[in-house]
Amino acid sequence: MLPSSRASLLLVVAALTTGCASMGAMQRADTLPPGSYQVLVETSVQNAVGRDLGDGERLSWPYLAVHYRRGLTERVEWSVGAALLSLKAGLKVRLNDPLDQGFALSVAPEVGGAIFGEREQQDGLITASLPLLLGWRAGGRGQWVLGPRVQYVRTFPASASSVKPFELFAAGASFGVALPVSRDFGLMPEVSVLSPIGRDRFELFERLSPKLGGVDGVLLQVGLGFLFGGFPAPQAQVQAP
Repeated sequence: MLPSSRASLLLVVAALTTGCASMGAMQRADTLPPGSYQVLVETSVQNAVGRDLGDGERLSWPYLAVHYRRGLTERVEWSVGAALLSLKAGLKVRLNDPLDQGFALSVAPEVGGAIFGEREQQDGLITASLPLLLGWRAGGRGQWVLGPRVQYVRTFPASASSVKPFELFAAGASFGVALPVSRDFGLMPEVSVLSPIGRDRFELFERLSPKLGGVDGVLLQVGLGFLFGGFPAPQAQVQAP
């Protein structure tokens, strides 16, 4: 049988590769108009380096997710999505004036979960993230988006196993740009980083991750999103008489 810390580490790796624990935002900072929708297909690669990963010290895995977003009010947008074995749901609330075309400020909480395994051997995972999205207009309909975030991850090992739960708080940021190709289609390249707040009891996150700038436990994600809908032309400015 694997030692408890090694088995827990492998459970975390399995949890991450379900695609539940994304590190990016992959969305604009402004909200969709009421009744409007957008479909996001998110593709990315996540990377980790550590001494306990098996035959090698480097591990990379793909992340794939699909999100459906819809405007509820001028300031509120809701979303549902799926990422490999996980399901997600979220909201986005715009904090500044929706008519401001140059700068958008929003908060976009999201929760997700996954169950993998069979019957008594089922393991579970939940994640919760809280990004603050800051968006600056780029050209006619594009937008630069900075997304500082805090994130929580917890595993729920099968009751029949000797693996202990893994719990982690982390902080990080994403930076990307929404690039319209047409009125109803756009691309969004994005780079994200995530680092633990404090240390978990097994130091598993540090084992998974490289040292970056002298800081232990940094995971990297590089992605490209395909946005369908949600790129309307900017509203004309009304001149005061």
